[in-house]
Amino acid sequence: MKIFLVEDEVFALRTLSRKILDLQKDYEIVGTAKDGTEALPKIIETKPAVVITDIRMRDMDGLTLIQKMREENVTALPVIISGYQEFEYAKQAMRLGVEDYLLKPVELAELDECLENCRKKLEEQYVHKNIYSFLIGDEKFSLESITSNDQFILVYMIFCAPLNNSENLLHPVTGHISGTKMYDFLSAKMPGYSVFCFDGIFSNEKIILLNSAEHTREEGAVLLEQLVPELAGKIGFPVTAFYLFSGADALTYNIQAARRGCVRNAVLGESGCYHTLPPASASENLTDFIELLTLLIRQNDQELLQSNMMRLCGEWKKKRRTVVACQADLIYILKALNQNFPKKDRQLDPVFYVENIYCFSSGFEELAVNFSQLVTGLFSPEKSSEEHSLSGGQLVQKIEQYFRDNLSRTITLQLLADEMNVSKVYLCRIFKKYKNITPIDYFNRLKIERACELLTQFPNLPLQKISDTLGFNDVYYFSKVFKKIMGVSPSGYRKSKDRQEIRRINKK
Repeated sequence: MKIFLVEDEVFALRTLSRKILDLQKDYEIVGTAKDGTEALPKIIETKPAVVITDIRMRDMDGLTLIQKMREENVTALPVIISGYQEFEYAKQAMRLGVEDYLLKPVELAELDECLENCRKKLEEQYVHKNIYSFLIGDEKFSLESITSNDQFILVYMIFCAPLNNSENLLHPVTGHISGTKMYDFLSAKMPGYSVFCFDGIFSNEKIILLNSAEHTREEGAVLLEQLVPELAGKIGFPVTAFYLFSGADALTYNIQAARRGCVRNAVLGESGCYHTLPPASASENLTDFIELLTLLIRQNDQELLQSNMMRLCGEWKKKRRTVVACQADLIYILKALNQNFPKKDRQLDPVFYVENIYCFSSGFEELAVNFSQLVTGLFSPEKSSEEHSLSGGQLVQKIEQYFRDNLSRTITLQLLADEMNVSKVYLCRIFKKYKNITPIDYFNRLKIERACELLTQFPNLPLQKISDTLGFNDVYYFSKVFKKIMGVSPSGYRKSKDRQEIRRINKK
């Protein structure tokens, strides 16, 4: 979060800067000034999220600076810091919409609370609304600053491999991608553009709307293509972006079209920005390969099985074979192997397994390893070494207890696998066998169960507080997951007289 400081006393400025850095959070001091006259042009140039200013300064005082910021349409949140505890100053500050009024000397805890409150307000501003209900047609798209005549670069982004079947919308590796980070990055890298950032369907997806009076949409598209690799590095995951040019009246259709384009262009482990659909992938003849895998499974030759999977995935990598095409091939292989190794009590869900393996594979090499482990675990007559260390039922019980003890945390599949000392593939396979759901989806269900209890027990507790308590850290995403699982929004659940019935219907 970018912060600008305005203070005419050098020692006070250094002290405040040091305290902000002592908080050891992602705060960046983008500039300083000794009075409002010097500060205003710098603030307009650096575009901070928060401006902390003293009141009494020589050329332009803090209150006048805030007024000028309003006149210049500066959106930064203003915070007053002063040695004057006078009612008139406080009253003027409130009239100007100041976020906080801190008295010198500022305590570290007080400063921390102030900046955290600013961060939460920025989250609410940047992630304007829960777009999921719009995508499935529950409500019409509306945003005060968008008119029917506006023209946009509409961008759909998917981080890591795309999801299609996650029950609770949560990607097991990325978790929920921060809307604030996306907004900050694009606003800084695309000056002159208005940026709107929304959640996509799943937690690893974002919808971006860009428009500009200064630049053509074609110029924006070129810049966007250049920025995608840098964005992937900043967020920490590969990103597939697909963009269209759209008027406001066609957003409903085009958002769904952009997502389809994104899914169909995605290549495992790669980042890219696309504008057209890829050519259809030629189908692979996998008959001989399946026969080979069948033989190796019967011989329990796990090393050679993995080697052959490496070879196949290496060929896919050279061809830049898309996620959609590769997943179709892997599903076909699983179905064929299931016929070759029939077992009455095996409930094979190939779509589930393949999608999850793709989610936690960073590239084709890891995909080969993960798929080999899955095939061995499902079809090999010999048990893996992991299965000897802890029975499936015991592992699931251990995971459940771990989840219940950590409802306030954000837990990824990798973290869970490390905690349980098993591979991600084995963990997902065993949990699916006993619970018929992914571990992370199950964890989200436990969180929503707890949210129902909090909504009932504390009718005045803000949704943001419940969201933070349960580790969602984004009230819009929390509301989306709640509605997906319970069938009603958190507010609707709180108001309902049939809460127990709602929980009974939606509990599995």
